[in-house]
Amino acid sequence: MITDWKVSHVLPKYKEIQHPLLSELLRRGGSSKPRDEDASGYNVFEVLSRYFSLSDADLSIRTDENGKARPKWENMVRWARNDLVKLGLLDATRRGLWILTDAGVVQARAVQEQRATYGVLLPGVEISPERLEQLWKRAKEIGDLGETIVLEDERRSLIAAGRTDLASEIKHVALTNAAAGFDIESFFVSGAPKMIEVKTTLSDSTSFEISANEWNTAAKLREGYWIYRVSRVESSAPEIARLQDPVSSFERKEIMLVPTSYQVILAERE
Repeated sequence: MITDWKVSHVLPKYKEIQHPLLSELLRRGGSSKPRDEDASGYNVFEVLSRYFSLSDADLSIRTDENGKARPKWENMVRWARNDLVKLGLLDATRRGLWILTDAGVVQARAVQEQRATYGVLLPGVEISPERLEQLWKRAKEIGDLGETIVLEDERRSLIAAGRTDLASEIKHVALTNAAAGFDIESFFVSGAPKMIEVKTTLSDSTSFEISANEWNTAAKLREGYWIYRVSRVESSAPEIARLQDPVSSFERKEIMLVPTSYQVILAERE
């Protein structure tokens, strides 16, 4: 079970800040000064820190900039903003004002819709039930494609290693058991089983959703559990990033877990 959702002194990579930042600026009408407060009294830095569930310890980290100690989190958001300017998604012509370009608006809306298919609502998202149903169907198509790519890749790898016998035994578990906690049962070259959960995206984002069932399965299997992140899945050259034993990565603070939903249970009263 996941017992600690907030890990002190762990911050997201700059790239992972970009999409929530775009979405937050879209929510604010397309532009904002970073310290302007919204109707709830939160500035851009604060909204994003709440999105990533950063702790007070995370936000207390300081970094040296020109001989002055500044909040590392605010610096990271500013660097993410600079990267978005280089990508042409933000306009930097007005000093102090962060402005979405037309391309930035399109990107923000596309990311909002994609994340919504996994139950993750970025700041300011508005999606009709009809559109959400369309997105769910599309997400399944994308997920199925990612699983097919991984199946073929695993078979090729085992055959190349001289284990044609194992390649023929790979199972597409998701087709028969959606509650298994993984999608594919493959093998190490040694013959030991390898359980693979496939996470697929059209973009190059490295973040993904994982269910409690998948996480608990990973905690049981440890080194036998892998997450394959398939990015740019519909491109001519999709990429597969592999993560073995994600629970150990979490314990080493190499990855973050951010809560995106909760189960509410009534408590017994004395």
